[in-house]
Amino acid sequence: MNSRKKFFYAFTSAYRPYINRLDRELAPFNLFSSQWRIMIYLKENGPHTISEIAGESNVEKPTTTRLVQKLHESGYVKSVQGEDKRVRMIELTPRGHAVYKEVREKLDVFYSYLLDDMGDEEQKQLTELMNRISKRIKEY
Repeated sequence: MNSRKKFFYAFTSAYRPYINRLDRELAPFNLFSSQWRIMIYLKENGPHTISEIAGESNVEKPTTTRLVQKLHESGYVKSVQGEDKRVRMIELTPRGHAVYKEVREKLDVFYSYLLDDMGDEEQKQLTELMNRISKRIKEY
């Protein structure tokens, strides 16, 4: 098997178990990884429209709408009127901020375990490589 095939085999071998474990870690909070990603985006970037969230997440707008609706039903996000009265902005609620903090603390333990035997330089290199691949996928 050539190095490209080995890389993508290793990537997919790590990705699915990671997502499965992440979803198990998020389950007590009534969250899935796709919803968690939206919460991270809102926490780091503030209120945004569903279209903006969908574009940044590379997820179709109807799927993003359903994910945001589930977050809303859980009390983690709310919809507020934007400066343009026709625009609805999605933002974390106080409960959403509290759950974000609790989940982040829990996941920090998980992430530390995953990367414990990898030095800072290796983590930095891996992050840079994954970002480059992500960019190339979007360009393809």
